[in-house]
Amino acid sequence: MKTDDLFRAFADSHRWNALVQLIHKASFAILSFSLYKALTVADYSIWANANSTIFLTLLWLDFGLRKTIPRYAPRFADSTTNMRRFVIGVALIQITLILIALPFLIWNFRNWTSGTCYSHTLPLLAGSLFLVEGANGLLRLLHHAYFWVKQFNRFVAMTALIETMLALVIIWAAPPSATIVLGILSVKLVTALMLAGAAIWQLHTLLQRPKNISCEEKKKPPPAKELVIHAGAMWTTNTLKSLSERNFMFPFLTHTMGAELANLFKVSNDAALFFYRMVLKTIGSTDTTLFAHVDVVGWRQNLVATAFDKLSIRVAALVIPLLGIAVLCTCACSQFCVNGVIFQLFLIMTVAYLLEMILLPYERVLEVQRRYAALARTYIPYLVAITMLLATSGMTSIGLVGTVLAIHIVRLVTLLLISRTVQRDYRLLLPIKRIALLMHTLLFGIILIIILVIL
Repeated sequence: MKTDDLFRAFADSHRWNALVQLIHKASFAILSFSLYKALTVADYSIWANANSTIFLTLLWLDFGLRKTIPRYAPRFADSTTNMRRFVIGVALIQITLILIALPFLIWNFRNWTSGTCYSHTLPLLAGSLFLVEGANGLLRLLHHAYFWVKQFNRFVAMTALIETMLALVIIWAAPPSATIVLGILSVKLVTALMLAGAAIWQLHTLLQRPKNISCEEKKKPPPAKELVIHAGAMWTTNTLKSLSERNFMFPFLTHTMGAELANLFKVSNDAALFFYRMVLKTIGSTDTTLFAHVDVVGWRQNLVATAFDKLSIRVAALVIPLLGIAVLCTCACSQFCVNGVIFQLFLIMTVAYLLEMILLPYERVLEVQRRYAALARTYIPYLVAITMLLATSGMTSIGLVGTVLAIHIVRLVTLLLISRTVQRDYRLLLPIKRIALLMHTLLFGIILIIILVIL
């Protein structure tokens, strides 16, 4: 892929990711708030914990594939045969891991729901959803790794809208609370199956296309040892990060602080994730894919700096408007909130998440360059701080708001350490002047909106 084509595909991927994430995250936020109002505390906790357990287990079981696939897919892009080998290989690894974990997941759900109305149906639904979502996660990575974002995201948008509409119909019908939970999970399973079927057919079709690879991009596929080491390193960092994210924190807070406070965290976090994942999923794995393609062409300073600038500007162009919207929403809506803790948590998490996004391109550089020792050094303070917080009584003493604030400070400090390493070793700096121009434009836009509202 030529440099111009690479940057054009990178930009096109962001446009499609942004459209789909707007639909998907808005749908999920509507569903989460609707369920919070419609379900009892216990049933909402069951629904939220089921989702958290499924997706946290998938994260822990991917063995770093979500970072390894976009990193190494360009190395297998020179022929249909190599691409098929790569796709079949990673698919077999992922399916094997999921099948090994499936009986333990079902057993865990049976124990968890023992003696409740969920004990027979929920474990089977959760196990089926676990299988299908694992397949969809792999299919998403494979499509995005080759910049086939448009083809995959069309199916994602359609299934997200279908899922939300059917779920709202179930809630509107107002059956018993437990029936709503099982109905919502059943709808999610059906739409996930639809997405998986469409994506498998699409992937098969795309693999038949002829490849147009220049001589400088034709490189020998990496040895298996290199793939395993990279996957292990990426799995370690993803697992460490998951200790401070929703799918781990929600069950942990339910156990330590009770379902009521955990539900407050869940609702606030879902609202914050609407902003965070609008950026994170819009960028998706294209940041890793971009640097991976640059590495295949040749890790030249001018090309790397151009790619880093383009990525940083796109991230900032997403983050800055969303940050302004989040602050305005908090100021405008906080007076109508019965529980002010929700808006405190929302503001802390939204600001912290969006600041993280500005710094994430630095981490991608270290990952693509396989600087595992540098990553390990920066994650040691994070691991120590998170362990001290979770393993001691510190959480109960500083409360829910203090706990969330402390966790996000630790995450930001880790990324600041990573950025310092990349700035020193690769001379890659954020385009501060262009980012400042974006901020000034946003500020003038907010002032103009306020003036128009007053007049």
